[in-house]
Amino acid sequence: MAEVTPDHPPARASFFKVLGPGLLFAGTSVGVSELVQSTRAGADYSFALLFVVALACLIKYPAFAFGPWYAHATGTSLLEGYRRQGKWALVLFLLVTLGTVFTVQAVVTVIAASILASVLGLDWELAPSGLNLGPAVVISAALLALCAGLLKIGHYKWLDGINKALILLLTVSTLIATVLALTRLDVSNVRLLPPASAFTSRAEIIRITGLIGWTPSAYDVAVWHSLWFLAHKLESKHTPSLKAARLDFDIGYWFSSFTSVCFLTLGACLMFQSGRVFPDNAVGFAGALIDLYVENFGPWARPVLGICAFSAMFSTVLSVTDSFPRVFSILILRFGSPEQPDSAPVLPKRIYWLAMAVICGLALVILAVVTGKAPMGGGVKLTTLIDIATTLSFLSAPFLGWLNHRAIFAPEILGELRPGRGMWAFSVCSQVFSAGFACYFIWLRFMS
Repeated sequence: MAEVTPDHPPARASFFKVLGPGLLFAGTSVGVSELVQSTRAGADYSFALLFVVALACLIKYPAFAFGPWYAHATGTSLLEGYRRQGKWALVLFLLVTLGTVFTVQAVVTVIAASILASVLGLDWELAPSGLNLGPAVVISAALLALCAGLLKIGHYKWLDGINKALILLLTVSTLIATVLALTRLDVSNVRLLPPASAFTSRAEIIRITGLIGWTPSAYDVAVWHSLWFLAHKLESKHTPSLKAARLDFDIGYWFSSFTSVCFLTLGACLMFQSGRVFPDNAVGFAGALIDLYVENFGPWARPVLGICAFSAMFSTVLSVTDSFPRVFSILILRFGSPEQPDSAPVLPKRIYWLAMAVICGLALVILAVVTGKAPMGGGVKLTTLIDIATTLSFLSAPFLGWLNHRAIFAPEILGELRPGRGMWAFSVCSQVFSAGFACYFIWLRFMS
């Protein structure tokens, strides 16, 4: 038997060294899109929108895959790929990010906080001058402070390690929850085809575009993934092959796609045609979801779904809390100078922490004021906030997908590192579909 030397580690050891950025993608993606959007889709339409979830995951694959692929091929992040197309591309990405950042941070945080509040049985009303200072908002502030503390102490290494532990918890608890839900499936009530109104009604189209917008995630996560790839390569001191890097991405991508199907199954099995109206506020929605499990399976099911839901959401909150400031700080540098290959982009700490403070602060303002009541609050429902965030992500997808396509097929990507004709055609079809559906949505929403 050949002796294994330090210079030639086993293939399995090499793979575990590269495994990480793909799981961060999964940790970021498995959140509001699955727990809320996919569950609502199953609750309202049974399995009729399963094909929409599957199509969204398939169509979006190239744009997401190009993030780590570009980082591997060039040794630089996708932001450098945008810069090489012209500063207009950086400006476009900046505008898209500014349009979603505060709402996204607010939504993912308040859902995680609401689940925790529901599991712990916390419920109070505190609304001085109409501000929403209920348990979801207070716990949101605590979760954001916790995430900032973890990132301050452990940086990327802790982000990677904590996410892997949460993904393990999520995998086990989601499988258990899905199997339990399938035991309650009433086959006679299963619906496989959506009603015609799903493609003509403005309200229903908005719901479906929201589902597509974050299934399995929003396109700007491809930029985050390229940054995670470079940070992981620097942290692990290991440069993976393109095959290993793509396998890491595929594991994370298809895992998040699988969980979308699982949560849609939960909604279809336990909620469809139940006649139950779920509250529009965060704590009420989370509580009703968990209570439904308790009613079907007994009190022991509460911690199972609680762990499943909270692990999904906390991994998202942690990743989002790190990624938006990371992207903003490095984006600012790209306006001034090119990125150096084969090293993680230098992270300007002062800008990073300032951006985190501003984003988290404004997210809490949105939760306290926008979801509050008169005279100071706006009285906006949680589901409305989610639909706004996901619809913006849906409408920005054609632009970001186009930028990702141009980056990976740029002249500097040569030889075996350049995607083949099949992937080129797949990517073009993906962008045409995204643009066509976006135009149809705009026409139906504003012009018909």
